[in-house]
Amino acid sequence: MSATDHASLAVSDLDAGVRFYAAAFGSDELFRDAHAEAIATLTGVPGLRCSLAQLRHPDGGVLELVAFAGVPEGHEDAAPVRVGHGHVAFRVADLDAALARVRAEGAAPLGETVTFATGRAVYVREPAGSVFELYEPAA
Repeated sequence: MSATDHASLAVSDLDAGVRFYAAAFGSDELFRDAHAEAIATLTGVPGLRCSLAQLRHPDGGVLELVAFAGVPEGHEDAAPVRVGHGHVAFRVADLDAALARVRAEGAAPLGETVTFATGRAVYVREPAGSVFELYEPAA
């Protein structure tokens, strides 16, 4: 079983994005984080780094803004790196089982599964071309 955990957008300026969504929609910042090796592993893009912020909308929805850096030549348009593109993250109880289910339907991971302090995640491209995240929260 899965549920939508968050939606994510790639932005060129994290601070400007946070200010905009706070002012325009009343979103509150939940946290900020930065990743290097983990995001490169997750996306399958060597040398990629990012800074991100998660915002909670007044209705409870979560929007993640991600500013990527160190994008190697030839990967500027790679999903989900391209500014304005994003993904939906599905919260799952068992990431390995969920990944096996989507693989059986023709999906393929972009990179490898990564363990963060908050849980495990993997980016996946489905047969029609869109990218999504499977996210298993830490216990």
